[in-house]
Amino acid sequence: MVHGLAQPLGGGIRIFSKLGLGTNVELWLPEAAGSPLQPLTIRRGGPSSPIHRGKTLLVDDEEVVRIHTAHMLDEIGFEVIEASSAEAALAALDNLSDLTLLVTDHLMPGMDGVELSKRVQALRPTLPCLIISGYADVERVAPDLQRLNKPFKVEVLQRMLAEMNLATQ
Repeated sequence: MVHGLAQPLGGGIRIFSKLGLGTNVELWLPEAAGSPLQPLTIRRGGPSSPIHRGKTLLVDDEEVVRIHTAHMLDEIGFEVIEASSAEAALAALDNLSDLTLLVTDHLMPGMDGVELSKRVQALRPTLPCLIISGYADVERVAPDLQRLNKPFKVEVLQRMLAEMNLATQ
């Protein structure tokens, strides 16, 4: 799993082990370009981009991943409503009549993202859904739904949304 996260970022992992001596794990990641990141602030009132592309319901049980993805969607021009579970997302759906997009994690406790997407599409057949997954074999995850491998960069997310006719590149 660590290799699956490090490799797409240009990094790698090395493991050295000797019986009776222990194990040494090295995680290699490329040096970040530019200045160090400032603390993340999400603007809940609307996107920081001058272009407003609509309202996204973002569902992920991992808070750090959800905050990071929300920031990227905000950069692209979406207003982001966050939910930490599929059940919370379904409950919020009644009050989100102007929703433009559902972005959901694949594996979550309780209902997974595929089941959530299918339930949402049963209620709103025209609402686009995007499944994001940390598993390398994402192509086997719900082939009838749009899918994106984690981790991803904002440019990759924007390209995917452009393919879904939701954002220009």
